[in-house]
Amino acid sequence: MKKISYLLLLALALASALVLLAACGSEPAQPTTPTAATAEPTATAMPTTEPAAEPTAPAPTAEPASAGDLTSYPWLWTSFTGPVEQFDVEAPENYVVTFNDDGSANIKADCNNASGSYTTDAGSLQLEIGPMTMAACPSESRSEQFVQYLGFAARYFFEDAMLYIDLLADGGTMVFAPEGEAELAEAAQPEADQTSGSGLPPAEIAHDEGGAAVVTGEWNYTAAAVAT
Repeated sequence: MKKISYLLLLALALASALVLLAACGSEPAQPTTPTAATAEPTATAMPTTEPAAEPTAPAPTAEPASAGDLTSYPWLWTSFTGPVEQFDVEAPENYVVTFNDDGSANIKADCNNASGSYTTDAGSLQLEIGPMTMAACPSESRSEQFVQYLGFAARYFFEDAMLYIDLLADGGTMVFAPEGEAELAEAAQPEADQTSGSGLPPAEIAHDEGGAAVVTGEWNYTAAAVAT
């Protein structure tokens, strides 16, 4: 009887062991958590900006006239061009303006003289007329006109060694030549033709002892005197 009980117990033990083994072998596999594929970062293209173009240097502009040029010479008035009249000055040496280094000015206006002061700034010109003599010049003189125009000076510039002074409100332009240059130009002008209206050279007429008319000079011929 004991032997049968022992065998039953052994069989139960074996059966329990088999059950346990079967349970362990049939345990379902744990689900694996899918791992998201990690995308490799792609290189981001950096925005390419072209370098800014270097600013181009502005074209050189003509420098404004300087006060040093004004003071280089006494200036002789040679002509005037305005909205209603234009003329050449008959005797430029009688109408002279001198700009001094100290800002003062001396003016010769035909038979009168005046003093004044001037200021310049980047080509602008202001001329203030001071005391002036009041002599009575000839009727054809431009004395008063010369001084009046200078008092209306607004701007100045140089061209071909000549000084140009523009007047206020487009009143006209005065033209001046440097004193030495103007005198040289006058000296270089050919002398006036001394020929007569016929185009023949001048001649001198004299009479010899016999009363014959002798024409000297380049004609060189003798004519008999006509009795009256």
